[in-house]
Amino acid sequence: MAQIETALNNGIEKVIKSVGSASAAPPAAKRSPIDHCGAMANLPLKERLETALLNKQEMDSVRSLYEVALNETMGGATLTRESYVDTLAAWDLMCSTAGSQVKLSDKEAKSYMLNARLFPTSDRMNVKLATVSSWFTKSVPRLMEKYRKVMVNAFFDSVEEASRTSKEAAQDWLEHFSYRTSPRGKTAIKCAIEAFLDFAGFHERIVALSSRGGEGHV
Repeated sequence: MAQIETALNNGIEKVIKSVGSASAAPPAAKRSPIDHCGAMANLPLKERLETALLNKQEMDSVRSLYEVALNETMGGATLTRESYVDTLAAWDLMCSTAGSQVKLSDKEAKSYMLNARLFPTSDRMNVKLATVSSWFTKSVPRLMEKYRKVMVNAFFDSVEEASRTSKEAAQDWLEHFSYRTSPRGKTAIKCAIEAFLDFAGFHERIVALSSRGGEGHV
């Protein structure tokens, strides 16, 4: 759980640093849609849209299975290195879920993920060209962001500091790492990891107190 705890620490530091300050996120860059694809360029838009929608439906089913696999890998990790899915592990999961869902061989699954296909634009009025794998790139960050919010909220609920921490107190906690080294901080981190396991569907991995005065463990 070291990687998960690191993600939690980063989230806590971000919240603490934000006390007394705020900044606006830059606007997202706009991308120009591509409305034709190879041999299909001369087909009527209606036919290209039908193909794009079918591709999107198939991709969504693969991505859904992929995100389930991501959750099971992170929440069910038995080794520290498995608790965060790196780029290579994510790619392996993409290919295996594509092979399973679309009934492809390993080689075919890799080609499926890398080859460009038609997909509908967000308004479904046109089509664009994109690889299947490009739709998956935000899955790990999006899932980690969900975990981070759950864990950081649980942490601050435990220490009861979220709503009344002054800028000076927050800076002291940050500089001396009290948020993770003090008794209250350690207890709060344990609560945060328990919240993560609950959210991920692995409550059974939380070991209950075995004796009075014990802390239990995850």
